[in-house]
Amino acid sequence: MVIMINYLCQFTVLMALLIVASTPPRATGGDGATGVESLLAAHRGSRGMVETMSCRVNFAIQISDNKGSFTKQTCSSEFWLSAQAIRAKIIEGDETYDYTWKDSVRMGLHTRSGERGGVELSANKAGYANRHLHRCDAWSRGLFVLTLPGTIFEYPLEQLAAESQAPNRVERKTVDGRPIVAIVLVFPVSESPKRPEKWGVEVQLDPAVNYLVRKTIYTMTTATGAKYEREEEVIKFVEPLPGIYFPEKIVGHDGFDGKVRSTRETTISGIKINQPLPENIFQLRYPNGIYMTDSVTNTTYQIDADGRPTSGSAPLGTIPPPPAGKMEPTIAPTETTEEPASPTRWVLPISLAVLLAGIGLYVYRRLRSRSSE
Repeated sequence: MVIMINYLCQFTVLMALLIVASTPPRATGGDGATGVESLLAAHRGSRGMVETMSCRVNFAIQISDNKGSFTKQTCSSEFWLSAQAIRAKIIEGDETYDYTWKDSVRMGLHTRSGERGGVELSANKAGYANRHLHRCDAWSRGLFVLTLPGTIFEYPLEQLAAESQAPNRVERKTVDGRPIVAIVLVFPVSESPKRPEKWGVEVQLDPAVNYLVRKTIYTMTTATGAKYEREEEVIKFVEPLPGIYFPEKIVGHDGFDGKVRSTRETTISGIKINQPLPENIFQLRYPNGIYMTDSVTNTTYQIDADGRPTSGSAPLGTIPPPPAGKMEPTIAPTETTEEPASPTRWVLPISLAVLLAGIGLYVYRRLRSRSSE
């Protein structure tokens, strides 16, 4: 039954994408907003076809200093994703981060070499409203989520567009012989989020891969007049399943006034889409008796191998903490008491809604076209 629902979801989304492709948005005129909305719907539908995935991510960044020399940083990860959870096993140098994200809570196990030899371990629990938390996250590296200018937060394209200053603009162009549709966004100076400069963001969508993001261009001019630019581009997509695409190689760079400050390269391999995930993949296993640093409740306590408390809790700071590790700052601590509903319960209604929206948009444009003739 689940397989049949998956195929129906893919069919309806593909139909909606074909309808959007057959009525391309115009860059100018009274339906500019409609053009943006149809592009966002096409992109969201294509992204939504990936219900589960697993892959490997290799990321490298080379950063220059003021003297012209470069330093290189690398990380790699095994990555799993479902509609409700993420698991990532990340290696950076001699440190390993193993974490799951679910219900706005991340559970993590951090391993690193000790200063006097051996291995130091720490267990962490923290609230994160954003599920994409690391630069070796396949969703982030593949441009399925994009950075909100002036922040560290990464949003789906439709949410990024909602945060921008209206009206958004659509531009049709040819890039390297390839037809591209770009959405141009503007982010003004603001206090919340703290953004002291105005940003422009161009998001190029490629109709050949169901309107996934092909390239992003972020620009900003500082108070001193220096122009900053950051680009990320997918230079190779793969098709793990018929009609479903995913980025395989992504490159990028940034810098001021045309001078490159850093270059980035990502390779995503072993991509498996909408296949069964390993059993209990979103359940971490801990060393029995390790202390959990719980930033949700601001307490620490011992846990068993499944992460269940085995001792009383104490407020953070009242006993010597375990090694902290390099974990990102906590954002919006929350704790959920209910188990999430099955991810398949909304697949059929959402699929039908996407198809009906696409058909309605097509009929609307046909009527407008006839009335203008």
